[in-house]
Amino acid sequence: MGFFWSKIKDQFPEVEDREPLAPHLENLENKASSPLFHLEMMSSPMPNRAWFAASDHSELLQLQRDRFVHNWRYQKDSYPHFEPLLERFTEGFSMLSMTLQELSLPQPRLVHAEVTYVNLIETPALDDFLTVVNSPNLSAGGVKSHGASGQLALRFPVESDGRVIGSLYVECSPTRLSDPEVEGFQMMLTFRAPLPESNVSTLHDLLLLGRSAIVHSFTGLTETKYHEKWRRIQ
Repeated sequence: MGFFWSKIKDQFPEVEDREPLAPHLENLENKASSPLFHLEMMSSPMPNRAWFAASDHSELLQLQRDRFVHNWRYQKDSYPHFEPLLERFTEGFSMLSMTLQELSLPQPRLVHAEVTYVNLIETPALDDFLTVVNSPNLSAGGVKSHGASGQLALRFPVESDGRVIGSLYVECSPTRLSDPEVEGFQMMLTFRAPLPESNVSTLHDLLLLGRSAIVHSFTGLTETKYHEKWRRIQ
């Protein structure tokens, strides 16, 4: 990890150690996918997850023994398109592969692709912005059909060429925004898919497909009035 950092420290000068993320492989059968937990006897300390952060904290690389992640964080008046970020992700992964080659270490075997979008939405109720929570008339039971709160978790299969190739996860949970007095929700959309072939081209195609699934699903899952508020365009 230190040798890899020496290659990228001009772009990512800040480093932190974190606990490793649990393994997670997508299950394409009709079963709930969950992180994999196992007990392992080790003769050395558990490998860490390294954070390599840009000086303005707008971008972050994460590296552990089974995962390479490129994060982007919103900065005021700065919102890049997905394609330039994907290009930088690919460059970072290429640098990792080159570093391993220089150290005479095995090349990583690509097995899983993941794309996540995180949105903070200012509203006190789920049904105010989510189309899937437009409740039927529940007044006969004395239940209000508006003002729903709490957490929501959904999973949708994602198809390509007539077959399921991955899953889209939608999770909404209450959160406090920059103003602690303002109520809101964090809406996270995540595409996960196993790679049928261990090569960068297949990974690249899956990440683009995942991004498309997320963007179109976000449009279908959220109310039109919020598209106008966010100035969302086709």
